Amino acid sequence: MKDSNIAMEQDALFSFLDYRLRILLLLLLPPPPPGQVSDGSMMLYPDGHTLGELDSTVLTLAVLEGNKVPATHWKAYKRVDKRWPKYHLVSRVEKLVRRARERLREENETDCKVDCAQYHQGRREAFLEWIVYLENPAFLDLIDFAPASDWLPRYSVERLSLARGFKKRQEAAKRSARYRAKRKEQKRLKIFTPKSVTHLQR
Repeated sequence: MKDSNIAMEQDALFSFLDYRLRILLLLLLPPPPPGQVSDGSMMLYPDGHTLGELDSTVLTLAVLEGNKVPATHWKAYKRVDKRWPKYHLVSRVEKLVRRARERLREENETDCKVDCAQYHQGRREAFLEWIVYLENPAFLDLIDFAPASDWLPRYSVERLSLARGFKKRQEAAKRSARYRAKRKEQKRLKIFTPKSVTHLQR
């Protein structure tokens, strides 16, 4: 009986989180109105409250699924995306980031004279904080696009520094792997090249 109650509680929790996540994703990336290609949602960045709710929901689902807190928030998103592909969570976040990248580029080209009201700047700063908090190295270029006026809290700057360090280590590891693969291939060719061919090449 006790196990049955626990299972029912878990089912109820997953149903609630499922509903919550679907609503949040619709708020972040609403479908375009009928007959239109774009919904114009890049006129504003998502508000910080919605991003925080999304983070909370994803982390809860990730912990319930893996019984272990992911090392980074982005790993939590990937875990949820793998377990529940119906949400298209990772691809939706990547789409949101692409839109933000375009928006920041547009603001830089116009010297930030587009929609620079206080509420807009607040949303932009909240979005950039969220990007830092995700700790996905592929998204960090958004911080470089951001206007110099944007302010990030100290803890965000520290997380950004750690994430950039991780990105550099990843790039260094990839370069080392390519170099080792190249050297291995060179040795293989040297070993299997017939002596007669080597003699002719000389």
